[in-house]
Amino acid sequence: MKNALSYLFVPVLWILAGCSTFRTVNKFIDKKFEKAGLELKQIETENFHIQYWDNSADDRPVFLVLHGFGATAKYQWFKQLEVLEKEYRVVIPNLMYFGESRPKQDRYGLNDQLNLIQELLTELKISKFTLMGASYGGLLSMELTHKYPSQVEKLIIVDAPIKYMYDSDNERVCTYFGEEKPEDLFVPTEPVGMRKLLHLTRGKKTFVPKFILEDFHHDFYSGDSRQGKVELMKNLIASQKELESREYSVSIPVLLVWGETDIIIPPDRGELLKNHLGESSELHILKNGGHMPNLNKSRKFNRLLEDFLVTSE
Repeated sequence: MKNALSYLFVPVLWILAGCSTFRTVNKFIDKKFEKAGLELKQIETENFHIQYWDNSADDRPVFLVLHGFGATAKYQWFKQLEVLEKEYRVVIPNLMYFGESRPKQDRYGLNDQLNLIQELLTELKISKFTLMGASYGGLLSMELTHKYPSQVEKLIIVDAPIKYMYDSDNERVCTYFGEEKPEDLFVPTEPVGMRKLLHLTRGKKTFVPKFILEDFHHDFYSGDSRQGKVELMKNLIASQKELESREYSVSIPVLLVWGETDIIIPPDRGELLKNHLGESSELHILKNGGHMPNLNKSRKFNRLLEDFLVTSE
């Protein structure tokens, strides 16, 4: 089994434990986005139909945010809006096969995701930005910085090993959750399979009634969305050896944030990544933080983010 499992996660299922319905969760998060002035928009580019959030604050510096594998962007970053909304033009796209974002022809590669981002930036006439991504989105953020170094002014990566994952990690996590293949765990065929993802994300078992999971499962994994995510995973697996050999060179400020109790990606991978990136990077490991410390340790994460954005001016 290859190493793609590390980038694949469902980020915000933990909120299910405290909310009664799919509608309740969405209403809560949508109000957060509305309060921050972000509007959900659609755009057609040459190769993609792209769905994205944008506060259209054209007079401010741009902050581009990339989500990880699993749910759509809004479920992953709503707790960071309070940090970003007043100082930045915030742009948060849904990647291919998330939300309504789709390629116009079948595409599943990392470069295809990067092309989606670039076509969106071109349409919006954005040439410089601060970039933040978690897990799969963190990998894309590093690849985007590697491919287009003149565009990214600051970089924030959350629990994304980039090039430091091992076959044993995939085997360990799949064995722990009783699954044979990564897609069986991360793209569940049945709603109850999402309980394993909730456990993985939170770092502990949490029971959620099946009737709540059914709506979320339908929203995340129905139709071509599910098959698209499976193909994304397969392509990521095929790309892993190339990623392992990648040499990244960055001179911009880089903030690395890791959750201490991340089941998928141990924090020692953050140490390896920091050593690879060198003096331009700083690493912070959040105590009791899971795979999404921006959610389960949001206050500490937001303080780190605020401090980084100020001190790296």
